[in-house]
Amino acid sequence: MEQHIFVTEPARQVRQAARDALRGRWKQAITVYTLFLALLNVPYALLYGIFDGYSGIYSSFSKTFDFGAIAQATAPGAGIIDIYPLIIGGPLILGITLYALETIRGRETDASIVMSGFNNFGRALGLYLLMLLFVFLWTLLVIVPGIIAAFAYAQAFFLLSDNPNMGLNQALKTSRRMMVGNKGKLFCLGISFIGWLLLTGVVFSLVSYGISVLFADANRFVPALLIAILRCPIWAPIGVYFMTSTAVFYEFLTGRRRPDQILGSYTIEESRPEEIRPEEIRTEEARTEETGEEETRAEETRAEETKTEEEDYRL
Repeated sequence: MEQHIFVTEPARQVRQAARDALRGRWKQAITVYTLFLALLNVPYALLYGIFDGYSGIYSSFSKTFDFGAIAQATAPGAGIIDIYPLIIGGPLILGITLYALETIRGRETDASIVMSGFNNFGRALGLYLLMLLFVFLWTLLVIVPGIIAAFAYAQAFFLLSDNPNMGLNQALKTSRRMMVGNKGKLFCLGISFIGWLLLTGVVFSLVSYGISVLFADANRFVPALLIAILRCPIWAPIGVYFMTSTAVFYEFLTGRRRPDQILGSYTIEESRPEEIRPEEIRTEEARTEETGEEETRAEETRAEETKTEEEDYRL
């Protein structure tokens, strides 16, 4: 039976490992994550603009909340547009998950990896929809069970990234089993980002407010699209940091990474043997010589005692 692993590394150690993996790759990683967010948000905003489905979500901070627009956003046309993130979300999440794993494993890649999830479109879509469904059903009981379910299924996309042919139920069950006793650790890891999330949220709010004031007299489509575009680079740095940290957590969880290993070639099978310094070799040789001398003296002592006992027996 496969051994169950409990993650004992504190959140700061997981984040440090993520920063080590991103050293020298921040620019590329932020670019990749910006592309990921842009593919999720910008077409969604464009489609809403085309169908005139904007509501108070993007309304000006300087104006009264438009409840009439909310009713308009619930129109059938706007509802159809909401299908877009459901269809594209799974493959994009699979792609960004694979990028995070490639980053912490020290492998070279590029922005095109974000689209790699579409190579396994059916499983990515199915896994995403099943996760949303199960989390939603648990949330119907009370909010807390829904949150617990979200943490229980948190490793599903990592598992699918490493095992493209894995069944959907198997990925969810394996993730749930792996997270037994580890959900609290992942929760603490998420909470440790609260400061960065608040800071990023403040920056995004100020930018959104500035745009809404600057384009107060323009058509809603203009500020809404600008906010959707600027959201991507603003949230990308914290997104990269968090996603890479969760990838490190996954590696600890699977046993592929030990706390004392350096990034690059860090799997247990690939880890190098410990180097022995010359001073340690000389010390070991001296210990061997001393042990040999002690054994020789002990043998001589036993021989003398045996000889004495034989002489006493003759007498």
